[in-house]
Amino acid sequence: MTEILCITSGKGGVGKTTTTFAIAEAAVRQNSVLVFDLDPMRSISRQFKVPYEGGTVADLISGEKRLQDIVYETESEVLIIPGSKDLSFLSLGEDALYSLIEPAIGNVDYVLLDTQPSMGAIDSPMRVATKIVVPSIMDLVSLPIAAETVAIAKRMGILDKVVGVLGTNVRRPLSVSTREIYGMLREGGVALEHVMWSTKLWPEALALGTLKTQPVLMTIAQEIFDEILEFKSPNEALSAFAALLGEPVS
Repeated sequence: MTEILCITSGKGGVGKTTTTFAIAEAAVRQNSVLVFDLDPMRSISRQFKVPYEGGTVADLISGEKRLQDIVYETESEVLIIPGSKDLSFLSLGEDALYSLIEPAIGNVDYVLLDTQPSMGAIDSPMRVATKIVVPSIMDLVSLPIAAETVAIAKRMGILDKVVGVLGTNVRRPLSVSTREIYGMLREGGVALEHVMWSTKLWPEALALGTLKTQPVLMTIAQEIFDEILEFKSPNEALSAFAALLGEPVS
């Protein structure tokens, strides 16, 4: 069965795309992986060094091209449907999005959805996903957005799909505030144990478009991917998190 992983947040700059990149690099070591770049900024396409020439997801939406006509294979053998700035002007509902993904169902092990950092654009990807990961920096600016993202899942009746909150851009040694925030989220059952550690190795890896030559980063990515497959934050913990920091959830 093909797993559809949605890596999403209503806020930009929280490490969402780098998280998608890392998960894809870890997953492709033993699985087939297809990434959909649903962000008009083409961030994941740029990280994977996808050339600007050729078809994009916008061509797929318009029906001008088929999935097999525009798929690009990265150096690590990750397959990717390149993003397009035209996504800013295109509406993509749940059924329309699933119709784009459907040809890959049963043909790849994992489909990864890298979403727009906008509350108005994350509902369809969340609905078609089988698992949802919410990356967030461990601060009081980013966490309310993560909580609102979880609240949206609650309102849509798909809280069961939310794996949990993944800490990103975490620096060593942990600051007092980060340690306290992360500790509370872990104690409450909301946060994954493993985090995206901040290191100068990330710019080097992204410049190459692969983690093949970065064993330290590959270990980080593999630990996160493995935990995503096994971890599930309790719904009551997610509901409490959404109610505390996000909008009230009925």
